[in-house]
Amino acid sequence: MTRHFAYAAQVFGAALMAAQLAGSPARADYASDNKMCFTTDSSKAAEKVAACTRLIGSGRLRGKELASPYQDRAEGYRVLNKLDAALADFNRAIELDPQSPVPYVNRSEVHRLKGDYDGVIADTSRAMGIDPMFTAAYAIRGMAYQEKGDLVRARADYNKALAIPAKRNDGEWAQGIARTRLKALDEKK
Repeated sequence: MTRHFAYAAQVFGAALMAAQLAGSPARADYASDNKMCFTTDSSKAAEKVAACTRLIGSGRLRGKELASPYQDRAEGYRVLNKLDAALADFNRAIELDPQSPVPYVNRSEVHRLKGDYDGVIADTSRAMGIDPMFTAAYAIRGMAYQEKGDLVRARADYNKALAIPAKRNDGEWAQGIARTRLKALDEKK
């Protein structure tokens, strides 16, 4: 799941740098923050949070453009187990860009870590409403249903995740989860 979000962040980051950087020293700092904010290296979560914070406060991004740094800072907070801060930033990312399914799915992971499976189901369902082909949303919602003991809905979501063509790393990850979970459910029969 995280790879998909990291991929989206990298695409956004590359486009942002290409559009805004001209090579001056002040812009080089911005470029470094941009790169660190969108890093996929979870061992650099604290640096990621700091870089995203600087990007958010830079004044260079407005409106929807701010959604990605908020989302990536939230991912850093999640890795650092600062779940309330992560939720606040995911909420802000959603407020800035409510039609992006990504922060809903990412926020669902924080709900899962807090044991809030209804929150997981609500967020992944919202993501599916925006993008019905978001494979990871089905696998994650299936896991929440399974945790709640609703195996019929869990199976349905796992099967849906397998039926959607995997387009990105998140799709491959989701299908692997779905296969593993379905196999485990079948072995319990």
